[in-house]
Amino acid sequence: MPHKWTPREIRLVTEYVLKRWPDKRAMFRVRLGNLPNILHPTARYADAVVVDEPDVYLIEAKLENGLRAIGQLILYRKLLKETPGFEKYADEHIKSLLVVGKVEKDLIETATSMGIEVDVFQPPWVLPFLESLITKRRRVPFFEFPSELKAEEEAET
Repeated sequence: MPHKWTPREIRLVTEYVLKRWPDKRAMFRVRLGNLPNILHPTARYADAVVVDEPDVYLIEAKLENGLRAIGQLILYRKLLKETPGFEKYADEHIKSLLVVGKVEKDLIETATSMGIEVDVFQPPWVLPFLESLITKRRRVPFFEFPSELKAEEEAET
């Protein structure tokens, strides 16, 4: 099942970029790849790209389950080098950055070992939002009893 894009991740990355780089060139939802790929409906998008000469930061943001973003950043790094306007940046000046809303030790260790910087960013709205997700998930049963079994279980109690 495809990942559902949420505007909350764009809000997270936007707030992060404006706080860390208030006076640098920043672009959001950046299409990546060579010209034919950029124009294709299945084009890949980085959440943000920030130019802080001589470096360029390729940024993905995840409120939770950031493991997927590691693979995205690996692919996006390759695609950025093919993207018009970014060809001039050498490998050592392309920085991959994962912005997450919660601390996940294994994720941070894995990303760091692959050359991806991880920054935990928690503006005031993030923790209440994540807590609301936990609350919603607790209400959902893992499975639903067939009606006959449910009736038998209720009769036993």
